Amino acid sequence: MRTTDRTLLALVPLFLMACSIENAFDGDRSMTVHAVIRNNATGTGLDKPVPGLSVRINRGTATDAYLYALPTDQEGACTFHLLDDGAFVVFAEKVVDGARFTGVEETEASDTDVTLRLELDQQGQNGLVVRTVDAQGRPIRDVQVCAYLSQYLVNDTTCTNATLDGATAANGATAHFNIADGRYYIRIHQQVNGVAVNATDSVDVATTGISELTMTILP
Repeated sequence: MRTTDRTLLALVPLFLMACSIENAFDGDRSMTVHAVIRNNATGTGLDKPVPGLSVRINRGTATDAYLYALPTDQEGACTFHLLDDGAFVVFAEKVVDGARFTGVEETEASDTDVTLRLELDQQGQNGLVVRTVDAQGRPIRDVQVCAYLSQYLVNDTTCTNATLDGATAANGATAHFNIADGRYYIRIHQQVNGVAVNATDSVDVATTGISELTMTILP
């Protein structure tokens, strides 16, 4: 037998395994999972599909192991085939801007469409979310947010010495995760009708959990 023939034969079991692993189930049901995540790391806003996410499935409710995993397509969906009757759990996780998002959904094989929503996992991590709104409570975007660990630096309007800095997104929020704990002194800055508007406040950030601060910009 030629070497090439032996190589091809050696690959056959691997090929069959790759093709048949999806058939770990022996039922006749199909379940499409739609994975979505909030459209920013602050966990607010509209749900957005998550392409390329590894979605895992297991019998029952345990998430410490899984029977099979599938990647989501560009629409954030994947379909598990040949499911038999009974309870299943689908789960996944994704890291966005240093923050861990996780999703777990308990379901039945009879559910043909399942939404798996990834939410910010606050266990084992911390963060700071600053939101900016106008007098009517409407979000304001493109506001410069500077955070300092020293109250003596909060009057720095350039953010040069800021511990954290960023601009608010369309939902009026900016976020930082896995940061040093302590009291943060916040300064926000924006030009309104050609006039510089500033505001200051403070917020405590613990070693775990997400601290949130809403600041109002008045023209």
